[in-house]
Amino acid sequence: MDLFEDIEIENNKFINVVEALELAARKISYGVSDIARRLLLDEFNKTAFMFKLNDYEKIELYCSEQELNGDYGVTTEFLKLTISTGGTLEYVETDIYGNKYEYVKDHWLKYYWLKSDFFNFPSIKKMDISEEDYKNFLEANNQECLYDFMAQLTKLEDDKEAKEKAKNVSINFFQEVAEFELNQELGGNRVENSNNQSSIIDQLKIENETLKALLLKKDEEIDQLEQKLKFAESLKYLENTQEILQRESKISEQEENIKKLSLCNEQFSNEIHFLKKRLMGISRLENHFEEQEMLTPYQEIPSSKTRNKVSILIAVLCELNKMDITQPLGEPNILILDQASKLKAPLGKDFVGNWLKLARENIE
Repeated sequence: MDLFEDIEIENNKFINVVEALELAARKISYGVSDIARRLLLDEFNKTAFMFKLNDYEKIELYCSEQELNGDYGVTTEFLKLTISTGGTLEYVETDIYGNKYEYVKDHWLKYYWLKSDFFNFPSIKKMDISEEDYKNFLEANNQECLYDFMAQLTKLEDDKEAKEKAKNVSINFFQEVAEFELNQELGGNRVENSNNQSSIIDQLKIENETLKALLLKKDEEIDQLEQKLKFAESLKYLENTQEILQRESKISEQEENIKKLSLCNEQFSNEIHFLKKRLMGISRLENHFEEQEMLTPYQEIPSSKTRNKVSILIAVLCELNKMDITQPLGEPNILILDQASKLKAPLGKDFVGNWLKLARENIE
C-alpha cells in the first residue's frame, strides 16, 4: 500500500506553470515570453486560476479571486513577469523599508494550473500539445538535469541574504510596536525617543533605589537634628543661675541654631514628601508598563481594519521566514523573543503569542 497514492493521483491533475510555458516553447520553437504573450492575448488569465504546492507536498487552491476585469490576478502576474523578464523570471522587489528581495524562476516552481485548463485552451490545442508531450518533456528534462545544481549553489548565498533581510523587516516591525507602547503620557509630558520599555523600567528601578537611599539619609539627619534640639531646649531648664549666666551667650547662640534647625527640619520634611510622591509615581508607572504588556491586540489597536492589516503583515513576514504560526507560543514565538532580546527590545511571550494567533486567524 502506498500511503500517499491518493495525493499523487490528485497532484497529477496539475501542470507546473513554468514547465507549461517551456513545454509549449520547445514544441513550436518559440521563446517562453512569446508563449506568455500569446496566452495573455487570448485571455488565458480569465480561464485558469492558480494552485500552489503546500508544505506537505499537496497541491491546493491558491487564488481563485477574479479582478474587476475578470482576470485571475496571480495568473496575470505570472504571465506579465514572464514577458517583462524575457522568460528568465528573475526580478527584484523593494518593500516599504527599502529592503530589496531578489526572485528567480525557482520561486514559481510551486505554482500550478489544472491540466484540463491548459491542454484544452484553444491556443494550446492549435499548437498540438498533449499530455503525452508533457510526459516526454519531463523525461527529457530529467536526463538533461533541467534544474542545474551548480546554478542553485551560486544562488544559495542570495537566498540567505534575502531571508536575512526579511528577518530585519520583522525586527523593525516589532521594534516599532514596542516604541509605540512606550509613547504614553506621564504627568502631562510624553515619554519620547525611548529605545525600549526595558531600558526605561531599569532606569526607574535605579532611580527608585537612589531615592530610597536618599530618604534613609534624610531620616538619619532628622534624628540628629531632633537630638540637638532636645539638648538646646534642656539648657533653658538649668537651675544653677551662675551656670545659666555663664552659658547665656551660648544659649542665645543655641536658640539661633534651634531656629535654623527648625527651618532645615521643615525643608527636609518637604523634600521627603516630594520623594515619597515621586516613589508613588514610579510605582504607578511600573504598573502601567506591566499592564501594557498584558494588552491584547484588540485593546492595543481598537480599529479592526488597522488591526487586521497589522496581523496580515505579521503573517506575511512569518511566511517569508518560513515560520509556522499554527503554534503561537511555540518555535516562532521563541525565535522572535530571542531576536528582539538581541536588539535590546525585549517583548513578552504572551504579547507575541497574541499577535501570532491573530495573524493565523486572519489568513485561515
